[in-house]
Amino acid sequence: MLFLYRAQDVRSGDAKALEAHRLSGEVLMENAGAGAARGICHAFPRARKITILCGPGNNGGDGFVTARHLLGEGRSPRVILASSPESYKGNAKKNLDILETLQIPLHFSSEESCESIRNLLEDQDLLIDALLGTGTRGAPRGEVLRILRELSYLPEVPLAALDMPSGVHPDSGVLLGPAPKAACTFTFLAPKTGLFVLPGAEYAGEVFTLSIGIPPQKVLGTPAAACWLGEDTGKNFPRRFSSMHKGDRSTLLVLGGTPFYRGAPALAALGALKSGAGVVALGVPENLGASCAALLPETVLEPLSGEALSRASLGTALSRWKDRCSCVVAGPGMGRSSESLEAIRMLWEEWEKPLLLDADALYALACLGEDLPRRENAVLTPHEGEAARLLGISSEEVRQNRLEAASSLSKRWGTVLLKGATTVVSDGEFPLLTASGSPALAVPGSGDVLSGIVGNLLGSGLKPSIAAASGAWIHGMAGRIVEKTAGSEGVLASEIAGAIPEVLRELASQISRH
Repeated sequence: MLFLYRAQDVRSGDAKALEAHRLSGEVLMENAGAGAARGICHAFPRARKITILCGPGNNGGDGFVTARHLLGEGRSPRVILASSPESYKGNAKKNLDILETLQIPLHFSSEESCESIRNLLEDQDLLIDALLGTGTRGAPRGEVLRILRELSYLPEVPLAALDMPSGVHPDSGVLLGPAPKAACTFTFLAPKTGLFVLPGAEYAGEVFTLSIGIPPQKVLGTPAAACWLGEDTGKNFPRRFSSMHKGDRSTLLVLGGTPFYRGAPALAALGALKSGAGVVALGVPENLGASCAALLPETVLEPLSGEALSRASLGTALSRWKDRCSCVVAGPGMGRSSESLEAIRMLWEEWEKPLLLDADALYALACLGEDLPRRENAVLTPHEGEAARLLGISSEEVRQNRLEAASSLSKRWGTVLLKGATTVVSDGEFPLLTASGSPALAVPGSGDVLSGIVGNLLGSGLKPSIAAASGAWIHGMAGRIVEKTAGSEGVLASEIAGAIPEVLRELASQISRH
């Protein structure tokens, strides 16, 4: 796990390094800039002509130190300042003065036209964004804003950011204004949350955390703000043993299906089985039973009377499975009839074991709304549009502040898995983030497979937030395997499910090696 921090917590860590451990600000800035220069030389070995864009304050000072060390590495740096030389104070001013003695070219954006700024930037091998960092407050303005606008015309020139991409909020990842997309970000002391949540993650590129000369654990006294979950998710999985039988694995009841979406519950069941479920019962309308059983003969068929899920058919299914079933997954292809909506109310109020709601079950939840209590053992898996409906806001508002949206939903309903290229999982207290992005996942039925994976992990006894984040990571890795072997076009959701055992096999191998 990688722990992520708020900008203020990292600034407090800097202050503690100064006060409690007697490091000087000059040493911290030197370490940051020198580390960034080493990282840049490693990441961009062929870059010779490098322009460092320096804003006010310490982020600009870090850029000055970086420029000096790049010169020492045989590169040809030059600096564009977004502030007047008189505005720099303390260690930043001292390092700016050193650049002048070394005759590193300095340009002042206030003295340049937009065209001349663009000309200065477009013939470079690399640009370095040291304009705002984590100290930004509000939208970029003045000369910083003008430079950021000019960068938008130069997408072909690679860019590296120091600490944070300018224009991205360090805590939420929200875009505060024009923001350049960095190929990589060299962040200092500890990783910031905004680097790992969309849309900020898209602008940060690959993230490298650099030391400033003191162990983070010595100065970061506050708890992390979030956690990035990766391949270490495997340690959370239930252990398998040679004498086990299918009853020792999870048992799921998947509820859904209509004549238009008969494949959706089958894909959820496939995701569950491929990720290790022992028994999956398909609760689908009886007129779909034969076709669903043919799609996935490894499931147990639970025919539902009528043409859609209803309170009566749900009651019958639950009475048959309540003792055996460890989790219910409801919603894939369910439809939006009034009978189905009332069935979801009944399920929410009367089913006491773990529950996952997806797709049309989320629509039902949004319609039922106000009088339903929060559930500790429920997981919701909305995409941004479904989250927006549940919150009563626009999809764009969700997209621009995914952490807040997931937190609001989880405080109201239960654990939430907000789908996206970086998934946000929130239980109302501590967010988990994980990479789940691959173009191969953007296909019909992919979300149903994800629901099956998470449902299996939830039914295996994992904590809801761990089950959700682990399932999203497995799903994302399966998508990457398919993309690597077959490309991202023409992918079927069943092929994503087919790659899950390979992900699990690699996880098991890593656990055994450690």
